[in-house]
Amino acid sequence: MKSYMAEVTDEYLNRAELWMLLTTLAYFLMNGAQLFETAVLVPKWTAKPPGSLSVLQGPYAPDLKTFWIVAHSIHELSFIAAIIFCWKFPQIRYALLIIFGAHIAIRLWTLGYFAPNIMAFQKADVQLVSTELQAAVARWRNLNYIRVVAFVALSIGVAVIYYKTRILNSATNSAIKKDKNMEQRLSVITLGVDNLAAQKEFYKSKIGWDAVAENKDIIFFKLNGFLFSLFDRRQLAQSSGVDATGSGFRSLTISYNVPSKEDVDKMHQKFIDDGVPILKTPVATPFGGYYFTFSDLEGNVLEVAYNPYIPLDDAGNVITHNSIDNL
Repeated sequence: MKSYMAEVTDEYLNRAELWMLLTTLAYFLMNGAQLFETAVLVPKWTAKPPGSLSVLQGPYAPDLKTFWIVAHSIHELSFIAAIIFCWKFPQIRYALLIIFGAHIAIRLWTLGYFAPNIMAFQKADVQLVSTELQAAVARWRNLNYIRVVAFVALSIGVAVIYYKTRILNSATNSAIKKDKNMEQRLSVITLGVDNLAAQKEFYKSKIGWDAVAENKDIIFFKLNGFLFSLFDRRQLAQSSGVDATGSGFRSLTISYNVPSKEDVDKMHQKFIDDGVPILKTPVATPFGGYYFTFSDLEGNVLEVAYNPYIPLDDAGNVITHNSIDNL
């Protein structure tokens, strides 16, 4: 996920999607009013000027000025709020800024041409026939078609951005949850044994497994996406921070490997916050590793570890265990 993922929360994501929905609805409602005006009102007062201009005049004429001031104000405030609450998503932010810029350009056109002319039409003498006035009315009507089409196109663009925001919300939510939680996978299962030499021979000759790495202290077998290792029981207990005898140690540790030492510290802090029993706080190993151990509800020992000799693929699966002959 992008780096901005760390800066957003579930609340921020939901609020961004909400304001995108509100501004999309506001745009479509405003355009619905414009389509109604263009389809019903405009044909009436542009039908045969100057006489038809009486539709815009008198005490019962529609108060278009007040209506559009309120409608545009509500829509543009919601649009600005959507930009603010989507600011941390670069693609969404840039797209909204482009559409908002185009919207403001059309609004300036409206304020500079359409509004002054319709105000003039409202004051025109409906008894005085003028070819110049008739031409002005026809020009206003034709340019209005272009303006309405442009507004509708922009509202469709906003709807597309809202849809992308929903997709981004869902994807980022999943990524955030994945980043916060321990993924459902294992990296290394280590069995503590009393006679390492005999066990090595048993797994090699009797079981038929090939070792991918070994030295005098430990041996690793590559299984399906994770490693199985044999280690001296007492040394394994010591490294796990428990006693080698009694119920506290099961002769088995389950390792969850991560790509870096920083990831070990993040998981350690998460477990502390969640009240997970910590057996051994993060500690560095002589070979450059870093780990801590914790237990489940029945005392089984697990560890979160960074091991420079165990590369992981993008899904967190173990690729292999690099040679440890020099250790």
